[in-house]
Amino acid sequence: MLHTQLVVTELVTNAARHAQTAVDLTIFTAVGRVRIEARDGSAARPTPPQVDTPTRHRGVHLIEDLSDGWGVEADDAGKVVWCELTSRGLTR
Repeated sequence: MLHTQLVVTELVTNAARHAQTAVDLTIFTAVGRVRIEARDGSAARPTPPQVDTPTRHRGVHLIEDLSDGWGVEADDAGKVVWCELTSRGLTR
């Protein structure tokens, strides 16, 4: 659960900070899987920075490290940054 909370926080924070638009968050659950999607109105794609600083630019690295996979899907309205995690205890 802690990884899910951290990834949600990073997805929303990154979208709000960099897209500077409204952010819609959706969480899908299935047996053993959680998919988290943050949709914003910007077409700019997030990329992991080449150099970290002690307090900034670590969000995409955290998402990469804590999730089983992540990506970006762009459309005419902006983009969705998503990630998937393995979960224990989901029954549907």
